[in-house]
Amino acid sequence: MSSTPRSDSVAAALDAQSGTGQKTAGMSITTFMASLATAIIVFAVEFLLFILLKGKLTRIYQPRTYLVPERERTKPSPPGLFHWIAPVFKTSNSEFIQKCGLDAYFFLRYLRMLLKIFAPLSFIILPVLIPLNKVGGKNTRAVPNMAGTRYNVSGLDQLAWGNITPEHADRYIYGCCLLTLLDSPINKAGKLQIYIHTAKGVLIEVSPTVRIPRTFKRFAGLMVQLLHRLSIRSTNSQEKLLKVIKNPITDHLPPNCRKVTLSFEAPVVRVNDYIESLGPKESICVFVGAMAKGRDDFADGFKDDTISISNYSLSASVACSKFCHAAEDVWDIV
Repeated sequence: MSSTPRSDSVAAALDAQSGTGQKTAGMSITTFMASLATAIIVFAVEFLLFILLKGKLTRIYQPRTYLVPERERTKPSPPGLFHWIAPVFKTSNSEFIQKCGLDAYFFLRYLRMLLKIFAPLSFIILPVLIPLNKVGGKNTRAVPNMAGTRYNVSGLDQLAWGNITPEHADRYIYGCCLLTLLDSPINKAGKLQIYIHTAKGVLIEVSPTVRIPRTFKRFAGLMVQLLHRLSIRSTNSQEKLLKVIKNPITDHLPPNCRKVTLSFEAPVVRVNDYIESLGPKESICVFVGAMAKGRDDFADGFKDDTISISNYSLSASVACSKFCHAAEDVWDIV
């Protein structure tokens, strides 16, 4: 018996859901309000059914009032449509533990903790982030140096965090590069040193033990704090996790170091082979341009070599990852 028709039907059912995310791109306020109104109506109907059926279907909604042993039973909810709401908030923790057990109590405590943390934060963060995303984003502005071409960020997408202009996109790039480098085995093995050279000429040394925040907002705040204080210390010790150091960067590189820049126009080499070509006491310093646009000749004054590591254009984070993996393979770092 052939199973082709059944397989085709399953594939068709799965494909029917493809592109769902793209369909909501650029959703207008009117469409959003219509969807919200529909959701509110459905919620109201379900809530009304719950209120009407709660007292009649006690085996489903109030089983602990009579199906469990006497010492574990809870009081039935008071009669009335909305009188059951007050006991939900007034039941003491000790009674909840006695009737439902520690597992249920700690789960409820966990939910309460999340509510207390994120509910106030939403009222503080959203009024700040949403206007910033709208004002500083691409929206439908004209694309620089491309006459007659405009960005196509419309509707609610203008309020999203991804609505950022290309001149500010490098804020994401070097954050991704740092996460890639700091989480790599070669860094945890103590074989990697990271420096950041900003467009304004500020040179920053990154400690291998620093933990970079996973959210852009916290990361940006950390960098602003660094530029004000010139260093960031560990909370548990006096170690400087980030610090501003004096230029030029060549004063901080190890001796007998091969300084390499990356260029798509340079000859393509295999990273493993290139690292294996290093001398016994020779180290390597790779300069990666973590920027969305601009000149990449920041290291031309002291570079020793320029190479390309792929036949394709790579992001800065991927380039960092390729070098880390290659060095780990060659130097037997697992």
